[in-house]
Amino acid sequence: MSTGQRLSARYRIGAVALETGIPVETIRIWERRYRLVTPERSPRGGRLYDDAHVARLRRVKLLVDRGHAIGQLAALDDGQIQALLDRAGLAPVAPDLADLRARFIAAVDGLDARLAQQILGRAALLLGARTLVLELVAPLLHDIGERWASGLSGVSHEHVATAIVRTVLGSLLATQPPGRVPRTMVVGTPAGEQHELGALLAGLLAAVAGWDVLYLGPNVPAGEILAAARNGGAAAVAISIVNLPRAVDAADAEGCLAALAEGLPATVALVAGGAGASGISVPRRVRRFDGLRDFDDWLRADGPAPAGRVA
Repeated sequence: MSTGQRLSARYRIGAVALETGIPVETIRIWERRYRLVTPERSPRGGRLYDDAHVARLRRVKLLVDRGHAIGQLAALDDGQIQALLDRAGLAPVAPDLADLRARFIAAVDGLDARLAQQILGRAALLLGARTLVLELVAPLLHDIGERWASGLSGVSHEHVATAIVRTVLGSLLATQPPGRVPRTMVVGTPAGEQHELGALLAGLLAAVAGWDVLYLGPNVPAGEILAAARNGGAAAVAISIVNLPRAVDAADAEGCLAALAEGLPATVALVAGGAGASGISVPRRVRRFDGLRDFDDWLRADGPAPAGRVA
């Protein structure tokens, strides 16, 4: 039985089996024989599951382990399954975010990139993309930066951590489907800004909120951002500015925003955020965010913003 909800992320069957504790073959049988979930298919025919599929499978397994028949459970909707769980006093265990952060940092400290990526990938399954960004990855990146600044970790550790975060979040962003009424948001950093994770986090939040995100990555000249927005029919442009240590970099960022403000139609929302954005002068039309939560609140105020809305 499909939940009928829009996909929020897509996971292959092996990852779902690992997370739910249900063998791959059992998942296939539950789909084929009982229609418990109905995953989409990749271009090559592989099964692709969303967060709702994973949650449904995890809840059904709790009940099957208590003796409920899968044939009867498959006929129930999610609300009925949850009611059975509530009556039985069962509930999936919520992940411990502090523990996840500690285990990820320990894996990075040991330069065990495979383990660190497994931890973050499983967290994506458990938490969903939005919670992953706001509750786990953003605090995690702050912790990693503090450890590097205090000498508790080296450059190699920071690079391993950021590469893994980039890989996992980039994969999640690439598999987000467009919203029911897709609108394009161009996301990137200005020329001179090499730190891209803030832009990637913002892009993933926008995609989860229903935007069709055109992610440009770091160090993009203003003219290229303008061209991408025009060619992509963008309704919004989001610029991330994290670290601008030199005056010339700040001037470049200010010049980029000024060029965008002048070159973009008034119907295109222009927003900026990140630690570096708070210390520069921006044109009046730019909506400046204090952090990812502020940006997320704006995204979710009314769904994807109508053209021309910048505040």
